[in-house]
Amino acid sequence: MFDQVVFHINTLWNIAEAASSNPFEDYVFDEAATLRLSNPFNITTVVAGFVMNVVYHGGQIGKLNVPRLEPPIALHKCESLTPDRMFDLRLQASVPTLRSLLLDLVGSGRVVVSLEANLTLRLGDLASVRVSYVETNVPSALGMPSAVG
Repeated sequence: MFDQVVFHINTLWNIAEAASSNPFEDYVFDEAATLRLSNPFNITTVVAGFVMNVVYHGGQIGKLNVPRLEPPIALHKCESLTPDRMFDLRLQASVPTLRSLLLDLVGSGRVVVSLEANLTLRLGDLASVRVSYVETNVPSALGMPSAVG
């Protein structure tokens, strides 16, 4: 269902500054992300909302909390798309973890995360259903900073 996460991080300087003050404390940064979605079903699927934990190297580093999407995202059968939307991303982790994520994103560009999601979906003409879903090995990238956050 999730083909890629792109992190749009404005606070690179803040992370460097936090590293100099107390590098082992958890820090919180409000950022943004875009998602590439795919519909594995042979019917139209509408994503009406999601709450999703972002996991990197076994630890939660962020959360996307969009319990209600207005308008919802409709995916036709077997379609993939990147909605032209940025979603609020709350990064929360220790500075070494965030630094490792950023170095991996900038360095090799080969970063995978896991997404632990609770999705609100409509499949075809059925009523909305809530689905708990985990997707592992989701490719991630670093995008341009955004105005969100």
